[in-house]
Amino acid sequence: MERVGKSTKATLLTHPKLPAGDRDHVEEFIRLCEGYAELERRILDNLYFDMPVHHVSIVGGSLTAIREEARALADAVRTLLELETPVSGFQNSLERHGVRTFQMPLSKTVSGVFLFASAIAPCVLINSRLKPGAVRFTLAHIYCHLLVDSDPYVPQVCSVSTQETDESEVRANWFAEELLLPESTAKPFMESDTAVKDMADYLDVPPSMVGERLARLGHTVSIGDPSDQWGRSRGVVYPERLVRLALEGIHEGRLDIGEFAEALGLSDKDAIELLRLSTAP
Repeated sequence: MERVGKSTKATLLTHPKLPAGDRDHVEEFIRLCEGYAELERRILDNLYFDMPVHHVSIVGGSLTAIREEARALADAVRTLLELETPVSGFQNSLERHGVRTFQMPLSKTVSGVFLFASAIAPCVLINSRLKPGAVRFTLAHIYCHLLVDSDPYVPQVCSVSTQETDESEVRANWFAEELLLPESTAKPFMESDTAVKDMADYLDVPPSMVGERLARLGHTVSIGDPSDQWGRSRGVVYPERLVRLALEGIHEGRLDIGEFAEALGLSDKDAIELLRLSTAP
């Protein structure tokens, strides 16, 4: 059943930042979001997600104001999601609050896609070519759109680039920096000649992202090559919660393999393989 409006789909599929070669994957992502929602309604009789609440005044305007907003939002989210530094398990934290995250290989100009409609919950597509630290950065960036850019929710196509000039994108990049690479964490590393590498290892973030953050904080460091944010594609990765939900539904007799396969557009064989691989040690 289609639950994303035609105009919303069209807005995302014709987004100026979305390469034509990625449209099939994004169209598949939309269908998976609809299938996820359908499964949840069938198994739990409802669709569960939280809308993040914060008390940060978002005015924008000057870069100084946007920077302060990003810092205040990061502080609020640490409390909201009960995060510590270094941030680990960020995707799991978002899933617990109802953010559905899929991964697919996309062009290197696209780090992630954000889609929200009340009928499917907040959904995120991450480029599965990104390394784990860059995945977390992209998730944090997109979560800022969910926090702030909510009137109305417009589908977003985001890049890893920190050279964006759009106010919303600048705030989202700085929010991700403040959340994953807080200034207070940088200080202990700055007396070392290997500050960037040591901090990157500690936070499990690509060195180029650490270098750019430290340079923005006024430190003289080598920013490095942003190609370190990319690796081999992990293919299509489904949300862990979706698999757990399907197993629960099958165990309780509210869902069978055929229905699970149909909702995700898989063959029965592929659906069984997905459940088997996802639950393997």
